[in-house]
Parts: sequence; structure tokens; C-alpha cells
Amino acid sequence: MKFSSCHRPPGAESRGHRAFTLIELLVVIAIIAILAAILFPVFGRARENARRTSCLSNSKQMGLAMMQYVQDFDGRYPHASGSPAISSYLDFNRKNQFLPFNIHWMQQLYPYHKSWQIYLCPSDSTPNAEKVDNPNLSGFRSPSPSSYGTNSTLLQTGSSTTAAGSLHESMLTSAATTYIIAETRQSAEFFGHNCGGNPNTSWLNRVRFASATNDVTTTCSFSAIPDLSKMAGNQERHTRHFGGSVITFADGHTKWSKWSNIKPEFLNATQ
Repeated sequence: MKFSSCHRPPGAESRGHRAFTLIELLVVIAIIAILAAILFPVFGRARENARRTSCLSNSKQMGLAMMQYVQDFDGRYPHASGSPAISSYLDFNRKNQFLPFNIHWMQQLYPYHKSWQIYLCPSDSTPNAEKVDNPNLSGFRSPSPSSYGTNSTLLQTGSSTTAAGSLHESMLTSAATTYIIAETRQSAEFFGHNCGGNPNTSWLNRVRFASATNDVTTTCSFSAIPDLSKMAGNQERHTRHFGGSVITFADGHTKWSKWSNIKPEFLNATQ
């Protein structure tokens, strides 16, 4: 039985399935690799931009809370931590137990924003609670993990039962250029003074290099500052956001600053 040629599509005799050659496969792989090399850094930068935006939002909320606090307390800023200890302090490091504890600046601002989450920067991979495992320092321990610290030149320890003795807004010569809260190397740590209460501008490196992993131990058994000798001229790698940090100023506004522009003259604009 013969089949008519009309049942066979034209050119069927010569049609075949041509496979990719090795060279063509290598070219495709090379193109994919080039595109990945171009796009991955772009995606990474976009992700970090989103994190920095979130950090700026956190800091802005803290700045607004600070301004509300100042308004409610007749122009006075909160203490960094207060004494004597108060028995109703809710210690989030101890699974929500009530313990005698010095009131902390984070807790003083909490009623105005009602979120512990804003104290965490999404780019901070180790927001450990300050001095949480040292019972001898419980009076100064932060109530929850935090990525931010305070300017100890302005906010110092004081009484938890009164605002007397804390910084008053009239003492500031330029609130818009004075640091009040900033990202720090250690959780809820201070910058501006060393642990002995003496002015020490090198402690600003906690803000400049908030993601540093190599520290120099100070005279305090519980505090350290980034070791600049280990950065080998590559300081931007040790910053938290694109070569800088997010800072809140004493007038409540917030901005990102390059590490080299974070300077001691913005620590203590008081009269």
C-alpha cells in the first residue's frame, strides 16, 4: 500500500532536531553569569536602601517621641538612665518579669511610640541587650535589644523620680546640629563620654563604625570601641549603611551622615 505524498508535510525528509553545540551553551552560560554579576549588586543595594529607609523611619519616630517627652516635661530631655531603681520596671530581658530596675531612656520614650521594634535597625545583625548578662550592672541595662545609643554628653544618669537635673532645651545653643540618638556599635550604648564620665570623642567611633567586629577593650569591663587599626583603610565596610550611620538630632529631625562627617563638634552644643 502506498501513501500519497500529500500526507507528508513538505520538507519532512530533511527536517531534524538540531541540538545546541558546546560553544553555544558556553555562550549562554557566560551571558547569564554577566547578567548576574551586574544585577546582584543592584538587588543588594536596593535591599540595603530599604533597610536604611526603615532605620530612618525608626529614628524619626524616636525623635518625635523625644520632642513629645520634652514638651510634657517642661522642656527637659530624659535621663539616659535613672536612679534609684523602681520596682515596677518591666524587664524584657527576663521574660517580662517585674524587677527593681533603673529607668532607661528607651522606657521613658516608649509611652510615646509604643513599640520596642523601632529600637531595632534591620541592618544590625547583633542587636544584643546592653550588659544583659552582668547582674552587677543591672541598674544600667537596657530593657530590650537595641541598635541605637544616646549622646552621653547631654543625656546622663539621674533620678528616676524627678526630671530635675536633666538637660533642658534652653541649654542647647543649636538643637538642629546636636546629636541626641544614633546607631551604635553596642546595644543601647552611649557615645561622647567614656565609661568614667569624661569627654572622649574617640567613642564617636561607636557611631561611625556601627557594624565593626573588632573592638578595643576600654577601662570599662563592659564596654569597647571599634579598633581602627583593624580596618586597614577600608572604613566603609564597617559602617552600617553605605559608609555612614543614621542620627537623630536634639530638635527631633533625623538624617543619614557619612562616617567622616560625624564629628565631635556636634556632641555638645550647649551654653
